[in-house]
Amino acid sequence: MHYRDAELGLVGGKQAVELRARPARGAVDIWRLRFADGELAERGWQMMTDDERVRADAFHFAADRERFCQSRLLLRMVLGGYLGIEPAGVAIKLGENGKPAVDGPSNGRLHFNLAHSKSTALLAVTIDQPVGVDVEDSDCVRIPDIGSLAESVMSERELEVISELEGESRLHCFLRCWTRKEALVKAMGVGLSVKLDTFTVPLDRAGAWEMQWRSDEASEEKMIQIMDLSEGSVFSAVAASNLTGGVQTFEFVEGRRTSRHDANMLMI
Repeated sequence: MHYRDAELGLVGGKQAVELRARPARGAVDIWRLRFADGELAERGWQMMTDDERVRADAFHFAADRERFCQSRLLLRMVLGGYLGIEPAGVAIKLGENGKPAVDGPSNGRLHFNLAHSKSTALLAVTIDQPVGVDVEDSDCVRIPDIGSLAESVMSERELEVISELEGESRLHCFLRCWTRKEALVKAMGVGLSVKLDTFTVPLDRAGAWEMQWRSDEASEEKMIQIMDLSEGSVFSAVAASNLTGGVQTFEFVEGRRTSRHDANMLMI
């Protein structure tokens, strides 16, 4: 496995962007931003397009608006670093089923996916393959509500597993299932067209898996690989057709060198 230093921050109000290498084939870089104060949101606002600012202004609560702006900061800083361009110059388009993608011939073969919870934003970046990531905080779901939510998310086999659990074990099992399924459908680019309760994912506490998946009975089966990224009370997962090059997680930190937080190799 090769580790890469990444200089990616905001120093003295200027944009410091330098990434030494893009992910190798079959590898995924995960960039994690732990939401902070409103200053990062303001800097994100300065880089956003008019359309993005309209989306930000549509949020009723200031905290939601700030999380959106900080997530766009993460997205533009990281992609700009990989592409070697100013963050504000990164062109984003909506592809099939509304999935965002880097626009233009100079997209560097990059694919990305962005997700955020109340506490954390995760950006997955890879080359030559779609990728999906999802993140949820454990306090986003009340334990008494799991039963009704599970009916719309979990398959019959998964419901059998969760029915034998109680309390936090039940909650954590549900969140592992939910984030892995969301990451999978985002990687496949099918969005809301697939019901999450129509397929089954592994529910182990941690690890990486390879599975066959199809969006409906008429579709061809595709191989998908999933890796759990959960840490503490934050549950997350990444999915792509090929993760055998490894998954590396970097912290996005304002004003100083980012550090490799964790690195896992997928063993299939």
